[in-house]
Amino acid sequence: MMIARIPEDEGSAAAGRTFGVIGSCRVHNPVQAMVKSARLKRVWREFNAFTHGPMEALQYLRFARGEVDIPDSFAPYIFSVETTPQRDEALAEAVRQIDFMIVEISSFARLNCGLYEFQQNYFSEHFVRRGGIDFLEWWRNVSQRNPAAVSSADQLVEMRRAGDKTLRPSEEEIVRTLQFREFTDDELIERIMEMARDASLPLILVPHFSFDTEDNPISAMRLRNRRVVKEAARHLGAGFFDPTDELLAYGREKALKNDGRDIYHYSPEFDAHVGSRILEVLPEVGYGMQ
Repeated sequence: MMIARIPEDEGSAAAGRTFGVIGSCRVHNPVQAMVKSARLKRVWREFNAFTHGPMEALQYLRFARGEVDIPDSFAPYIFSVETTPQRDEALAEAVRQIDFMIVEISSFARLNCGLYEFQQNYFSEHFVRRGGIDFLEWWRNVSQRNPAAVSSADQLVEMRRAGDKTLRPSEEEIVRTLQFREFTDDELIERIMEMARDASLPLILVPHFSFDTEDNPISAMRLRNRRVVKEAARHLGAGFFDPTDELLAYGREKALKNDGRDIYHYSPEFDAHVGSRILEVLPEVGYGMQ
């Protein structure tokens, strides 16, 4: 999470307010660009990790508040570091200053091991890829919600044991209990509302961007995401910032990395543009103050 303050002389209706940011690089980098240009003052960013769904965002906020602890064994799949970051009074004080939150909800997916929410990209990098080929069939079954996941978990545990590569207890726990699912529209709205109730802070919700004219599964999923997150914001009376119109007006080739071929990451120039637009439209979206 990043925490930033809008300077009094910024000229925004939200001047003087402090806000937190939880989500992916598509919200963190624009805010960081405004920090670099001195349009925002960074309050806290000692450790930072990205999230995509409401349950990940809620877990991150609860961790920052000191309400939940994360075991070191799960830190790679939540923070993308080997050990859980240390919280201190500086973080506690920064969290107490927050007036509203900007939260990106860009995915319907949930990946959890018991009470702990895993970030799918981090999990793929630090668990599946590190495990090598032995883990691939098991992960395919889990991610596709195949009933064979239980038997493939047993096979994986025995295979590693026979090869003198016995899984650590935390690894075996993951292999045997990891759950993956895709929320329905109504379920995603309910999870967003759960996050909002627990946060007890005004919110500005940000969906993924999409290309409305493209007919493919990714575009269809992102269009659905934009519609559902907007509906959740309406239910909550929360702010809503949709980056799609900004991206289309800016031009795909300039807005996205690799001349528009990277459909996940903004270019540095568009990061700065989005950050500036967020500050400009805060009065229009209510800057989370409903």
